[in-house]
Amino acid sequence: MSPIPSTDAVRENTQLSHWQERLRTVLGSVRVTTTNGESPGGKITTTRLSHIDVSRIESDAQRVTRTAYDPRRGQTPRIILVLLRQGTATLIQDHSRVIAEEGDLLAWDETRPYSLHCGGPFTALALRMSRSRLGLPDETPRNTGLSAFTSSAGSAKLLSSIISTLATSPASYDPVVAGRLADTVVDLLSVLLLERSRPGDSPTGKQAALIRRVREHIDQRLEDPALSPRTIAHDHHISVRYLHRLFQSEDTTIRRLIQQRRIEQSARELTRHELRTLPIATIALRWGFANPAHFSRAFRQRYGYTPMQWRKNEPGRK
Repeated sequence: MSPIPSTDAVRENTQLSHWQERLRTVLGSVRVTTTNGESPGGKITTTRLSHIDVSRIESDAQRVTRTAYDPRRGQTPRIILVLLRQGTATLIQDHSRVIAEEGDLLAWDETRPYSLHCGGPFTALALRMSRSRLGLPDETPRNTGLSAFTSSAGSAKLLSSIISTLATSPASYDPVVAGRLADTVVDLLSVLLLERSRPGDSPTGKQAALIRRVREHIDQRLEDPALSPRTIAHDHHISVRYLHRLFQSEDTTIRRLIQQRRIEQSARELTRHELRTLPIATIALRWGFANPAHFSRAFRQRYGYTPMQWRKNEPGRK
């Protein structure tokens, strides 16, 4: 393992840029922002396992944004696979959003724009590999997009165990062994992505149309405090149980989707100039959050910032 030093030893006025450069060795061309503009601090330890870079990252709250990818620079398109060991993280890519908790796996295409929000201290094991090595058919859904897996059983559990061993074991591997271990990681990730995209797991045309109608219905009634799985099922003449089954293929639940959309609308209003004097609690109530403390917790879990911090200096806003 070749350690990359903590930012603690770097001059104060260059800490954030130093940390950003270190993180780019793991996640590619990214930009790092924090609520106070200071470096989050931390440590990155990286080793090369045949054709895979394996890194351990320990740091504090921050937002990581992927900058534009330019294929003309000859960069090799890569997939990033992360095992979150401690903390929580919110990853957004291609209009999809997932929240990862301790033990979850995240995989995404680094060539596509994305943002990663960590609301507090975290520890993660990150693997970076060539996208072409996955060998998935072009028509495979999500074969290079954002995917999340709970590593409690099956191939995800096995893959998590291997990643943990690779990243924490002090032993050095023989080149032949390292190559086979790296191939095993790639093969297991390919299996997970193929399992996720099996035809039996995808909704039919009628189901997909119903899912779209439900999503539109939710967006139209977000301000209605009575909006719930029961009212949605009733309005679409289906059972609550069938409604929940529909959204199993969407990697979310109805209640979580409603909350996500309400938080997103709240975030937009918090940055509207004409609403700057409107109390945060009033905006929260408008979007169905009667409890300000619950709204603040949910908002921070989603974006890594409190509503007040977001209003004062929304990440990425000019």
